[in-house]
Amino acid sequence: MTGEQIKELRKSLGYTQARLAEEVGLTPNTIARYERDELKPSPPVLKLLKLIELSTAGRKAA
Repeated sequence: MTGEQIKELRKSLGYTQARLAEEVGLTPNTIARYERDELKPSPPVLKLLKLIELSTAGRKAA
C-alpha cells in the first residue's frame, strides 16, 4: 500500500491523520510519514489498513 493509497483511504473514511492513527494504534506523525512515503507500514499495520479498506469497500457496496 503506497502513501497515496493510505491518504485516499483515510480521506474516503472522512478521517484526519489523528483519527486514523488512533484506529491503528499509531501517532499522527507516523501516518503523515506513511502518506509522504517516508516510512513503510510494518506488516501488522499494513494488515490493519487492508482490513479497514475491505470493510469500507463492503459499506460502499451495500
